[in-house]
Amino acid sequence: MQTQSLKFGSALLLAGLVANVSAPAAHAQFGKISEQQEIEAGRQSAAQAIKEYGRPLSPNDPRQQRVARIGAMFAAQSTRRNIPYSYTVLQNDKVLNAFAAPGGPIFVTTKLISTAANDAELAYVLGHETGHIERKHIVNAVAKQQKLGLGVGILGAILGRGKAGNIIGGLANAAAQVRLRGFSRDQENDSDDYGVRAMARLGFDPRAAVSMLGKLGGGDTGGLARYLATHPSPDSRQQRVTSLIQSQNLLNVAQNAGGPQLNMSGNSAAIYGQTNFPSYPDGAASNGGFEGEIRLDAPLRVVNSAEGQTILAPVASLARYAGGRAVAESRTSVLVSRGGSSLRLELDSDVAVLNGRRVRLSTPARIIDGRFYAPLGTVTAGLGGQASYDNARGAVRVEFDGRGGFISLR
Repeated sequence: MQTQSLKFGSALLLAGLVANVSAPAAHAQFGKISEQQEIEAGRQSAAQAIKEYGRPLSPNDPRQQRVARIGAMFAAQSTRRNIPYSYTVLQNDKVLNAFAAPGGPIFVTTKLISTAANDAELAYVLGHETGHIERKHIVNAVAKQQKLGLGVGILGAILGRGKAGNIIGGLANAAAQVRLRGFSRDQENDSDDYGVRAMARLGFDPRAAVSMLGKLGGGDTGGLARYLATHPSPDSRQQRVTSLIQSQNLLNVAQNAGGPQLNMSGNSAAIYGQTNFPSYPDGAASNGGFEGEIRLDAPLRVVNSAEGQTILAPVASLARYAGGRAVAESRTSVLVSRGGSSLRLELDSDVAVLNGRRVRLSTPARIIDGRFYAPLGTVTAGLGGQASYDNARGAVRVEFDGRGGFISLR
């Protein structure tokens, strides 16, 4: 994944020096890259990333514990047994980003944590970044530069010491350039494939990769879209991932691993539940078993919010369809419940309580045409279900215990 431009002070100077280095000289200085050199380069790259993005969260912070727990699941699948994978949250609420350094370090920002609606969306990101290390994308990028005679060795000579320093410094510099410009199209697709397969093997719902890709790219100039010039487009990546899920029966893979699940069972830090519009694009959820069109006694509404467009649902009507309850606890408070799930909403408030935990809504609950409305994804989660958006139909799909259908927005 890409990021905003780094203030990497030596980059322009080094670019000028590289042009004067011959290919044979670069090859001779660089030599073969060992795992230990890759790991040391990762330490240097990680230190630079922390300076640029912000300090790591405390190991006791629930957000860090959540990321470390999910990350460890991916590290356990890696075939690179000598790589010391680490998964770290950086305190940065402005930049929506995740990135991998050579040799094991993987970072996500607090902005990305708050954007992921559930553990499965976060798992896609961590699996994707693990794929960059598993596939040696940074090492291979350096090797390609070296082969093309781009003088990576002299970059290392400035940044490191001795022959080993050249290799380590060159890798660390390449990692900085990757954070600046991004991986190649093929490498991004390769990591998408790796991450989606890996998350399915862990029991996570692979369709969450599609919804998270929409949040990372989908036209929001405050997100990663402006940094994706060298990436495949978010739409094409969503289409590729959707095809992969279907062609390789990844929902069945997840089911065999105890899923497909959106949140880890027993994880007290699982807040999320809100599904922002749009969620899964058309085709991502086409595994059959739906009943067709659902007709509620009040329409869904699409409203503008600080985070973009949000779909609002008539709370009582959706609860009745799901077989749940919506009870007014006071003049301003509504409790939605079904089975072991519950949601407490306050009129004109963007804070709710989902399954005992406070969550922030993309837009406040409100009264429209005499009915109580709230964000669809959160209401569905409070009823123990899932919601997604189908572009082709112009409709929302809701599902409760395998029973569901489409609610039209047109």
